[in-house]
Amino acid sequence: MRASAIVSSVLLLALFSWPVVAEELELIGDRPDFTESNAAVPVDHLQAEFGVEAAGAEDSLEIALPKLLLRYGLERDFELRLEVPDLVMVKPDGGDLDFGAGALAVGFKWVHPIGNAAAAGVILMGGSPAAADDREVEGFFTSVNGLWGVDLSDRLALGGNFRLDVERLGADEASGDTVATFTASLALGVALTDRLGAFAEAIQEVAEGDEYTTLADAGLTFLVTPHVQLDAYGGADVTDPGGAWFAGTGAIVLF
Repeated sequence: MRASAIVSSVLLLALFSWPVVAEELELIGDRPDFTESNAAVPVDHLQAEFGVEAAGAEDSLEIALPKLLLRYGLERDFELRLEVPDLVMVKPDGGDLDFGAGALAVGFKWVHPIGNAAAAGVILMGGSPAAADDREVEGFFTSVNGLWGVDLSDRLALGGNFRLDVERLGADEASGDTVATFTASLALGVALTDRLGAFAEAIQEVAEGDEYTTLADAGLTFLVTPHVQLDAYGGADVTDPGGAWFAGTGAIVLF
């Protein structure tokens, strides 16, 4: 389900670049929203972001976990990234439970500060596309994501992404099928307290054939400790009221 894949997938901490006390490190997450942060993981530190997401439509329910993203700070403002394949469970109405696998991807993220209140950057990822229930994967995908973010005040921030995904399924030119998708997002984050934050986000997806999908979501983040954060979120396809929806919860741990 594409709605599940879009929300990939913490705007509040991501855009604010809040300082934390332990070793002057900053926990800045890329979950739970689609809009990726405008900051990289601190040098020589590993950050794990994971969770579970449910997505539904009129005829099926899908659950994906662990939605694991590993980020390692290699240099200042530069990180390596690994997306671990999800276990995906699909239950059609009136059908049997089916299992599949999500994508495996590796890449990097680079950001460049612009003054004291803004930053822009790029994420480049590549890997194997999602597998069917036969576990066989043939093909590849590439993702290029331009990102930006700006602090509007001490407790308010705005950010967005412009992302192009190119996916090719099939083992050869004759049987292969290449699909390109462009996605843009705009997200607003609010620091409600020093630990609790909220975000709201709008996402516009354009697939080949001028197929438009507009999603909206919102959520909360809670900083349990300087190195541990919890989140919860939910959203829906607003182009089809009563259609696709998604919701999830997860955590971020900075080591």
